[in-house]
Amino acid sequence: MELNFKGFILSDWQGAHSAAKASAAGLDHEEPGEIFFGDAMKRAVQSGRVPMIELDEHVRRILRSMFACGVIDDPPQKSVVDVVGGFEVSRRIAEHGIVLLRNENSQLPLDASKLHSIAVIGAHADVGMISGGGSAQVDPPGGNAIMPPGKGATKWQDHIWFPTSPLKTIRGKALAAKVQFDPGTDSASAAALAKSADVAIVFAYQWESEGMDLDSLSLPEHQDDLIAAVAAANPHAIVVLETGSSVTMPWASQVSGILEAWYAGSQGAEAPRGLEQGQTESRAESGSGCRDRSAVSVDLQRRAEHVAVSSGRLHIPGRRFLAEPAAKGIRQPEIVIVMTGLGSLVSIVILGWHLSCAGDHR
Repeated sequence: MELNFKGFILSDWQGAHSAAKASAAGLDHEEPGEIFFGDAMKRAVQSGRVPMIELDEHVRRILRSMFACGVIDDPPQKSVVDVVGGFEVSRRIAEHGIVLLRNENSQLPLDASKLHSIAVIGAHADVGMISGGGSAQVDPPGGNAIMPPGKGATKWQDHIWFPTSPLKTIRGKALAAKVQFDPGTDSASAAALAKSADVAIVFAYQWESEGMDLDSLSLPEHQDDLIAAVAAANPHAIVVLETGSSVTMPWASQVSGILEAWYAGSQGAEAPRGLEQGQTESRAESGSGCRDRSAVSVDLQRRAEHVAVSSGRLHIPGRRFLAEPAAKGIRQPEIVIVMTGLGSLVSIVILGWHLSCAGDHR
């Protein structure tokens, strides 16, 4: 009433733990099924523990919302799914979602015509890009891209890669360059390849999902060590992060470029198609210039002890999206990060993406 909220209140999955108490507190229905708001609610109403007027109010709020959304007067109709159109939406979101965090000496965008060799390293970038897990998980066409043919069926909380290969896209755009791949499982091998190349692009990931908490903000599977080894071997190392939230970056000052690609979706590696005509702009938004995003990495490293991780999400109190009030002597980053704006590496790295900066959106 105080908020003038006209919708109805629905519990999260198995978030209800009573019938009468939850009803009195304002819960209108529960998910999933009817554990408490089925037979238990019926008995509570019949016994008088839930007044009929209270039940009527639950029903009124639910029905009012259904009418307001057109469910009753204009119910949804079954139709053929527009898969191709969905791919196009995915690509556009990827193009606009990527965030540039560091661009030392204007390393990016790369000029493919001047590159003779490119090393692509890590994160199964030869076959795909990872997605987040949980209820938002969408099964990729053909199943998990890192599995053998016929073995790609997905299961709850599996780590799933979409069949969208940055390696293939880079090879298709940098036709004059020798593009080689290293899986990144051996730091020495990856560093050797990086040393022989004009530029080294390292893909790193942090899988996240509902129903879990992260143990830390560090990249798993010794990826920090991998990036440090590559950066030591090649001063033109670029890191592409496939994560659902922020990570610590102890190697940030050692690499020339950092891109946050988020979970890039089914067309993550295909996003550059629109860039060839110069149609796409980066959404690394700030009032003071895109290159200032490098301060984010330093700031997070210095203040990691203030960060709380809960339910797979990063929370830093005091400022919308990312930042908290600046501690004395520490620069306050100003950056908008669209968590659902899935990104693509190649958009910036290969095709000369024009990076535009917009106003402050605190």
